[in-house]
Amino acid sequence: MSLRMVNISSIMTTVLAFLFVSLTTAYQLKALLPGADETKPWQPRGETESYVGEELYNLINGGAEIFLEYGFTEAIAQEYRREDSSLRVTIYCMSNPEAAFGIYSLNRMRKPPLPGIGDEGVGEDNYLYFWQGSYYVTVEAFPLGQELEESLRRLASLVSARIGEHASLPPALELLPQENRIERSECLVKGLLGVSALLYISDKDIFQLSPQGTGAYGEYQFPGEKVKLFIALYPAPDKAEEAWHRLREALNEEEGFVPGGEIDRISLWEKEESFYAALKTAHTVALVVGAVNKAHAIALLRQIK
Repeated sequence: MSLRMVNISSIMTTVLAFLFVSLTTAYQLKALLPGADETKPWQPRGETESYVGEELYNLINGGAEIFLEYGFTEAIAQEYRREDSSLRVTIYCMSNPEAAFGIYSLNRMRKPPLPGIGDEGVGEDNYLYFWQGSYYVTVEAFPLGQELEESLRRLASLVSARIGEHASLPPALELLPQENRIERSECLVKGLLGVSALLYISDKDIFQLSPQGTGAYGEYQFPGEKVKLFIALYPAPDKAEEAWHRLREALNEEEGFVPGGEIDRISLWEKEESFYAALKTAHTVALVVGAVNKAHAIALLRQIK
């Protein structure tokens, strides 16, 4: 067989394998949607929509990038109607439970979690969303303003029961000190877009979390102020060292940051009457953003092991 034929054969095998995996995933996702018998008096309307990879831009053009950054695989959406009202379920299959929690954590509201729905879920008015295992799920009701909370919860519970699998919170969140932490402020970050959504330092990708690094974020309440803590975790110490140099370089070069020396291996900067403090350990780089009281920033970083 010629080299050209071998290459063509290899390409065809790869394409067929991709199509097989895509079709299998689509079938598995569709199986998570409740059927007409379960959702009465709500009935499925129209075809189930499916979005693979960058097709997600057709579903959420303004927000697809961050899903892809976390590790998006495929999504399906289905509308259910009852008279003049409709419910819309969208199920996002992420690459793993960490990615599913990560995208959920960026969007959750600090409201009491809804019992019995997913690994955690929240809702407000005509909108409900939850994460469970490797899935992030949203349920929306239309028209806005109509009381459909019970229907939202019922439909979400049906999807949750069909997913079945469950997951624990990502281990990286254990890096965040517990003392003074605002409950459910924790977020998991996988790249520049996630970092920028929570705290802004520079347009540069300072932490370079992709593909192996992970970021843990939390907010802390001290007397008279709330501060932000971000911890970048790397599997290899040399990656943490590189990120540490990039962070120090960025803060020393960005306009408005004034170096404030070092205390107990904690580097300090001041900007617009607030303090930024950073600490490096073997595998992490930690940064406190915007503390009015320098002592609060130092006390927080001293808790990091």
